[in-house]
Amino acid sequence: SITLLSLFLFFSTDAQITKGFWMFGGNGSLRSGTFQPAGRTVKITQIDIQPRVGFFAVDKLATGILLNYNLSKIKEVGVQSSTSTSTYGIGPFVRYYFMQKERQVNILSEVNLIYSRQTGAFNTNTGLIQSDILTGPAIFLNTSVAVELLAGYRYSKETISNGSTGNQFVVQIGLQVYLEKAK
Repeated sequence: SITLLSLFLFFSTDAQITKGFWMFGGNGSLRSGTFQPAGRTVKITQIDIQPRVGFFAVDKLATGILLNYNLSKIKEVGVQSSTSTSTYGIGPFVRYYFMQKERQVNILSEVNLIYSRQTGAFNTNTGLIQSDILTGPAIFLNTSVAVELLAGYRYSKETISNGSTGNQFVVQIGLQVYLEKAK
């Protein structure tokens, strides 16, 4: 009976990416790796959480506000202590769904721009502008909930300290809930 229910949900989804609907949810990612500045080996672990709220003013096009939180833990190999930084940000996003509204799997693209402040031992009170261009599938589990797997490009630039820039490949997984505007 669970299989039957799953098949029913699979074939009867109706995506709510139409005019007048709200979108609530967010994406997250976990990154871990090492880099070697100036002959040292440094391990870094980062957690990103990006909650968002958006509105469909027209079918398949959502605009809204994206929040950003990043926690980074940095440890130099061979050194007992580690350092942490936190980044908090906010900015607009625009996303477009390419397939028909009724599709269970829809392809979307998103562009966002986030202004952040970073605090911690390395970059105390540093400003950061970050922009992502992402694309990937949204898989609708039912009429109101979708799981997303997005990949894309991130550009970032420090605005207060040394003005350094960065380019990254980004992969995010997310969950969105779609609700109709109260009438």
